[in-house]
Amino acid sequence: MLAGVATLEEKIRTEMRVREMVADNGIPEPDYVEYGYGCIRVFWVEPKVVLVVDIDEVPADGDEEGLGGAAA
Repeated sequence: MLAGVATLEEKIRTEMRVREMVADNGIPEPDYVEYGYGCIRVFWVEPKVVLVVDIDEVPADGDEEGLGGAAA
């Protein structure tokens, strides 16, 4: 993997974790999600809010706690 570039699998997994966090906390579903090179961006149109989640590399031991850590 290129430095700073998350895989599609990591982006999808991070999006699912963000969606779980949103649902668990009674926050409305986002209006849309964009995938960047090393992050995902989650948008709510009203109110105007964007959550950017930087995706860290998964540790070699397979522990995914660090994946999308800002969304965990």
